[in-house]
Amino acid sequence: MIRTIHFSSFLLALFILGLVLGCEAKKNTSPDVINIMVSILPQKGIVQAIGGPHVHVSVMIPPGTSPSYYNPSPSKMDKLSHATVYIKMGYLPFELANMQRLKQFNPKLFIVNQATRLSLIKGTHGTDPHIWLSPRLMLQQINTIRDALIQSDPHHHAIYKKNADLLSEQIQDLDAYIQAQLYPYKGKHFLVYHPFLGYFAQQYDLIQLAIEGHGKEPTLHHLSEMYEKSQKYRINTLFVQKQNGHQLSQKMSQHFGSKLATLNPLAEDYILMMKQITNTLVKSFESD
Repeated sequence: MIRTIHFSSFLLALFILGLVLGCEAKKNTSPDVINIMVSILPQKGIVQAIGGPHVHVSVMIPPGTSPSYYNPSPSKMDKLSHATVYIKMGYLPFELANMQRLKQFNPKLFIVNQATRLSLIKGTHGTDPHIWLSPRLMLQQINTIRDALIQSDPHHHAIYKKNADLLSEQIQDLDAYIQAQLYPYKGKHFLVYHPFLGYFAQQYDLIQLAIEGHGKEPTLHHLSEMYEKSQKYRINTLFVQKQNGHQLSQKMSQHFGSKLATLNPLAEDYILMMKQITNTLVKSFESD
């Protein structure tokens, strides 16, 4: 009898949850609104700026979570079922492992690759996925997103074009700001645990030294090589991502005799995020 009551309560809870999720889906599926899902938080701010009130943007990978290890939750899969567009970064480990499954879950999903037509960094561990951390590459990505929105909703094409043009001007101003800040440090080496600033370094003539290789733990030989370079170039800071665990990073910073500095490359406010990354790097360079 007790088991029957508990099971009935469970069914009732599922029914109520279904009603709530159904109402939420209806709320976000207005004929004038495109339901879009993106992989990471920085995309949300960019897509929202271009789409304005005509898009509703959900983020697959929650804030504070590494794209390397995320597994979609049931609530995320429910949101995916109501999305008409998925804009992927292109080469995030989560996407490489799950995009086929996501497509099967929602066969009508229009999948947009934000990395289309970009000049990508390729290495022994695959393609560097951190394309959003280069403002110049972001200008091309804005065009890709704009075109996808126009294709999905031609009625508002003029709005999407106008918003994309305005955002591009803001990104160009950001690029000019970063160039001015980093100009005195051209050719400067800096040390990161995870190699997430490759495109940024390439754009601004910096040299990134990475302990880890895109999810691959460093060998003793590589650690020794990085230590020698950190000493040679008098690097006194080890940069880590906010989303990565710090226990191993702290051990590495002690081993290298360097300070530990945290950067957040997965914030929603793209322009503020890029300025904070720049300013933190400059502060480190000034103390070298």
